[in-house]
Amino acid sequence: MFYIQKRVLILAAVVVLTAAFSCVGSAAPMNTYKSGNFEFGFGGKGANLKYKGVTVIRNSSLYVISPGWSKLLFGHHVVAQKCTSEDIPGGKQVKIAMANDAVSATYTVTMLDSDKVTIDLAYRLLEDVPAEIEYCLGYFSAPLLADSPFEAETVEGHKSGVVPHTAKSSDQRESMLVPEFSRLKVDSRVAVIDMRITGDNPNLVIFDSRRDSQAWAKESPIFWCGLGVPTRPVKFGKELHCTATLQFTPKTDSKTADVVETAATITDVKDARIPPDSVPCIIPEPKSAEFSGGDFVVSADTSIVLPDKPTADDKYAAQCLMEELKDIYGVTPRVVSAGDSHSGRDIIAIGDPSCNSVLARLCKDAGIQPPTHEEGYALKSCPQFVLVAGSDVRGTFYGVQSLMQLLHSTVTGVSVHGAVVSDWPTMKIRGAHVFVGNESRPFLEKLIRRIYARYKLNYLCIQADYTKWDSAPGIWLPWSTSKEDLRAIAACARQNYMEVVPLVQSLGHSEWAFMNGQNLDIAEDPAHPYAFCPSNPRYYDFIFKIYDEALEIFQPKVFHIGHDEVTMSGKFPSDEKCKQKSVTDLFLSDVNRLRDHLAAKGVKTMLWGDMLLYKTETPDAGTADTLADAKIRREALPKDVIIADWHYCLADDFPSVKMFKDLGHEVIASTWYTPQNIADFSGSAKKYGADGLMQTLWAGYHISEKTLGEQFQQFHAYILAAEYAWNTGRTLDDLNYVPADEFTKQWRRAKADHSTRDGFVVDLTPYANVSLTGSTAGWLGYGAKYDISGFPTGVTRLNGVEFSVPANKAVMLAGPMNPAGEWPLGVRVTVGKKAQGLVFIMATGWHAEKGAKVGQITIRYSATEAMVVDLVYGENIGAWNEYLATPSASTAWIGQTGAGEKVILRTLEWLNPQPDRPIESIEISSTGTEASPVLFAVTGLK
Repeated sequence: MFYIQKRVLILAAVVVLTAAFSCVGSAAPMNTYKSGNFEFGFGGKGANLKYKGVTVIRNSSLYVISPGWSKLLFGHHVVAQKCTSEDIPGGKQVKIAMANDAVSATYTVTMLDSDKVTIDLAYRLLEDVPAEIEYCLGYFSAPLLADSPFEAETVEGHKSGVVPHTAKSSDQRESMLVPEFSRLKVDSRVAVIDMRITGDNPNLVIFDSRRDSQAWAKESPIFWCGLGVPTRPVKFGKELHCTATLQFTPKTDSKTADVVETAATITDVKDARIPPDSVPCIIPEPKSAEFSGGDFVVSADTSIVLPDKPTADDKYAAQCLMEELKDIYGVTPRVVSAGDSHSGRDIIAIGDPSCNSVLARLCKDAGIQPPTHEEGYALKSCPQFVLVAGSDVRGTFYGVQSLMQLLHSTVTGVSVHGAVVSDWPTMKIRGAHVFVGNESRPFLEKLIRRIYARYKLNYLCIQADYTKWDSAPGIWLPWSTSKEDLRAIAACARQNYMEVVPLVQSLGHSEWAFMNGQNLDIAEDPAHPYAFCPSNPRYYDFIFKIYDEALEIFQPKVFHIGHDEVTMSGKFPSDEKCKQKSVTDLFLSDVNRLRDHLAAKGVKTMLWGDMLLYKTETPDAGTADTLADAKIRREALPKDVIIADWHYCLADDFPSVKMFKDLGHEVIASTWYTPQNIADFSGSAKKYGADGLMQTLWAGYHISEKTLGEQFQQFHAYILAAEYAWNTGRTLDDLNYVPADEFTKQWRRAKADHSTRDGFVVDLTPYANVSLTGSTAGWLGYGAKYDISGFPTGVTRLNGVEFSVPANKAVMLAGPMNPAGEWPLGVRVTVGKKAQGLVFIMATGWHAEKGAKVGQITIRYSATEAMVVDLVYGENIGAWNEYLATPSASTAWIGQTGAGEKVILRTLEWLNPQPDRPIESIEISSTGTEASPVLFAVTGLK
């Protein structure tokens, strides 16, 4: 059971004490206040407190909710806010005041030059309603606390121990550092932190969140500390306080030295880069695949053989293959019909063997038959030919997608790995959920062609609430989607064999209908326009017109009506007529009316499943008010309604799939981006016979290619979802690819480089200052077991590039988390050679905020001319022990510490815009953040 229950769809509405509770999606600038060794900032994503440049806590948050999290009373609709700061004797004080109709709160941070900070929360319930509080004092930095001795005064007496290096469990109770405490003293990496709690709630909890599956726990390695495990009742009318006082006693600092420049040996290397060894890999993993060394060489003389009377499907499959060969590998084979193919060699035959005589002959001679399963295919590649035989047109298309994954560069050109494959999907529906927007069309068309089709997804749920509906021009926003764009996106999806399901929210989560102050007469609670009023006839007149427009655009077989978290925000019921009925009656009546409208047009209804579940029945996503309500709703729901059963946590079992299947519903398990959630939930879905899996996206109401950079982790999760929906499912550790790297490769579609390149390697030994292996302290001071001794040093080749790695050492740059000692702000290497590009193996010692600039690389041509590459955390660099997706840095090496902790090092490649000019020097520097860049090797390519 999860006790901190910030539900995912609440994330679309919830706000934190940052930006003074501004709404999610706002790009509020960070307001920063400094005093002594402290820096306090709020805005953007979170409230942060730093001490001597090290983030101690971030993301303070306050939620006041109805019991059971059925309604959010505070943390969303803030109607007043005020921020003030003033200098006080010996420091500075910052106050953030906020309020809505239900709650008022003031958050006061007092920073003193004596290295003491006080954080006081004062809050008052303004309405006499049942309410509970969850207050997060902050997310404490786990790297700061890990392996540190502590002692605490708790409700169970005095406790002491050592903060664990890694999380014990994903369960919050099992991950408690100590029982509820009033004092916690930790001898952390940079200071002794003595925290004391006073006020009306004098005991807080702290638990290790590093294995927690929820979104808030995935942004950085943290310990959650606050009030609310479980939530606490709030008394009406009385102002309550929770005060934390933190006293810091600094330890010996690491020292920062200037940029180091010394003599380094640079050695010319022949074949510094060669085409990397290509290991055959088909994603998703086929049901059966045998790989041999007998590759098929593709050339301009190769023929792609189609039936004598090729269909549009045949032609499109051939077109996809031709584009891959031409755009990536620079080869343009011929496309011919079976009657024009006079040889059984140097051919790629695709399609239905019953319609393609050449393919039929090859299948017969090779003893190959397509599987009898829908969407299945057989593939054989050998030196003489390649065949792709589909059990249907989708099977042929998916077989071609697998064939394209077997293509690989060689020194002489391009080949297909020798293979025999028989394959078909496990789950009938393999879906993706997306939003749209006025800039979404080119982005989604690219996503469909390069990702969804490639990995055999066949279902696209398009959430299109914010569309320029003809019947409601008053709710249009500047970024609303045009109907023309929706038609084009749907057509692209269908061309790539995806069934299209539109989603337009109704009943709850219907803020889209109230934009620009419109339609408040049909809002259930006009003061907080979130849900429709199902007792108002104009609601149905309005929503039916919208739905009919959507039906005309998409021509779907299924329509998703939303209906999740109906009572989450505002008052429901609020309308006098609605108050005469129960929430269950209102919910079922609305579903039935919408279902009947759609059924009359031959369209099935889909909805989210959480309102049909109670919290004790499911590990998460149970928003029915009572168990009895959940059961009544399930029993009364029409059996032809499809249930999108969403769960985003980690759990051994998700029994709701079985509940819904036993009642006769089609069920689509709906996952989010956490890898273990996808693995866990897909397992239950297959065990209980779910009809499919749909990977959801929650990245804002209007998306574009910019969204990809901001929420990359959500997009590369589509590949993992495709993997688990197609096959029986390997463990995450068994995957022989990195989804983030795979996504980046397919997204960018860079031309294959067949050539070998000479170059030079830089011996960094004169700069190397940190050991990689088992001294008593380990390589970062965490102990001998936490090292990276498995990383190959000396002359080594990774991803086809030769490197010279100092023996058992690396170059660590300055940062406040570094062990005691002197660390350079940067290193400068004199080069004096021309290069087409440079390849760096890098990491950081510790986590940083995504998007933070943690360093830079300066490539100088002369004293006055240089190119600068910013090292941006989460974009082209990441921590050595954080499995973080970095779109602009590919995986170089994956290993483990002596304790079994995963290690990942990345390569950053820079292409020289002036390759004919000698590079005078390379300088790698730190910006002084807690991340501390680490350099392992540099190679130049000529």
